[in-house]
Amino acid sequence: MNKSQPDCESEKITPSADGKGILICGHGSRDSEGVEGFESLVRRMRSRRPDADVDYGFLEFAQPTFDVAVKAMAERGVEDIISLPAILFAGGHAKNDMPFEMNSIQAAHKGLRIRFGSFLGVSPQLLELCRLLIEKSEKSMPPHAREETCLLLVGRGTSDPDGNSDVAKMARMLEEGMGFGFSRAAYIGVTKPGLEETLKILENLPYSRIVAVPVFLFTGVLLKRIYATLEKHKTVSRKEILYTEPFGAHDLILDILDERVEEVKEGNANMNCQLCKYRTQIVGFENEVGREQVGHHFHVRGGDSAKGGLKNLKSPKTGSLRGISLGPGAPDLVTVRALEALRGSDRIYYPSAKGASESRCVSILRHYGLQEHSKPLAVDMKTRGSADGSYRLAREVLLEDLKQGLDVAVVCEGCLSLYSTVFRILCDDVFSGNFELIPGVSSPSAAAASADVCLGLGSDRIAVLPGGCSEREMEDAIGGFETVVIMKPPRARALVKLIREKGLGFVYCRDVGGENQFITSKPADLEDGDLPYFSLFIISKRFDGCRVA
Repeated sequence: MNKSQPDCESEKITPSADGKGILICGHGSRDSEGVEGFESLVRRMRSRRPDADVDYGFLEFAQPTFDVAVKAMAERGVEDIISLPAILFAGGHAKNDMPFEMNSIQAAHKGLRIRFGSFLGVSPQLLELCRLLIEKSEKSMPPHAREETCLLLVGRGTSDPDGNSDVAKMARMLEEGMGFGFSRAAYIGVTKPGLEETLKILENLPYSRIVAVPVFLFTGVLLKRIYATLEKHKTVSRKEILYTEPFGAHDLILDILDERVEEVKEGNANMNCQLCKYRTQIVGFENEVGREQVGHHFHVRGGDSAKGGLKNLKSPKTGSLRGISLGPGAPDLVTVRALEALRGSDRIYYPSAKGASESRCVSILRHYGLQEHSKPLAVDMKTRGSADGSYRLAREVLLEDLKQGLDVAVVCEGCLSLYSTVFRILCDDVFSGNFELIPGVSSPSAAAASADVCLGLGSDRIAVLPGGCSEREMEDAIGGFETVVIMKPPRARALVKLIREKGLGFVYCRDVGGENQFITSKPADLEDGDLPYFSLFIISKRFDGCRVA
């Protein structure tokens, strides 16, 4: 949008006669259509409140930033700002990032008053808007009984269960209120269940239509990903699939914003502290009670390379973040690029499970004299809940170092692109993709080289399976691919029996690249029982065995 040519009268800002203003705070998007959608909301808000100075800013990816917007408002004579987060639910942006930004700006402007309002939240208006959008989508197709229809609400996903639960709550209220046969909440990122896995589950349920409602204000990268996923599923689904538009700058959204303005004026802009993981003990999040709530979007404030802002409010220098692969175990298998990155890091973290023996990462770092810069990063893999909780805590540790300007590396054994805990930690919205991944020698490649075998030639197809897969999945892969690699395999006897029945050769590798490396293609060498964690099978139609010492 060309800001020098307003497309309507409400694009113009009306200076406030009494020094009061409203700042509408958006998340921001790399998608220009998403930014334009947000700007349309602001224009409509200006039309509703001609007596107020209404402006807007973004947390990340777009401009103007909050500090730039506040500076402009102050220059127009605004002294009292009501800051409204145009955020649907209570995730990290509404609880941490935006309040942190507003507090920082407030500290830089002693004569300026900034009051922060509440997020939009589940409300009668939002449920009514969902109803209108669902009915509009239904009218595009022949009539269909609602009791034979599954309602699917798709949220953005956040690391805060409070925000995620609001999507599930809306799904239930709309299911009962509109008479759907079933409802489900899914998410496009950060948390589970994901959209793709949810669609697979719904495919097995006795409902002939799915109506998907993306819980998004405007279009953008994530919403387009949702639509693409739904369209892809249409090609293989037996069900009729409909989906709705985003909420947009609808009157009902503006009604909610009006309510939030009045709440601030009356001193009633309250958050949902009863279910906030920072305020009270929530199951699975007990360690986060009382933790410092800070912002973490300095590196993408205003866009990928945006500059500017208040002269007396400088964004702190943030460090760099790298995920570095160390290879399967031998120090001489660390790549030159990885070693250079390690030597340039202020701090190096390695995943460490409670009660586990010393990590191979430590011995590799010690080999290169880097142990003094290294620290353990606690992970707990006992249950899915404990793992997710430890990932969140690990991210907070990394964010704190980045905020202090440190260049941080997180290392892993093998290659972080293949079944890596480090990848789970780094690939989260809190880092907004602002990190570098350095690949390494993977365990299957090292094992094949050590055993003098080839993983694939010509048009060979290769499958890599995790050890937790079922016997049926292994059998299907062995039947459909020239080479199958099974990482961290289950008990040996059943797998070796399956390989023999198919008439195939195999290579079993343990501690590849390490001091205790063991390689065999003889079934007699394998004990029946649980195999070591760092082991794998290479099963191929190309060899009957391998050349091993």
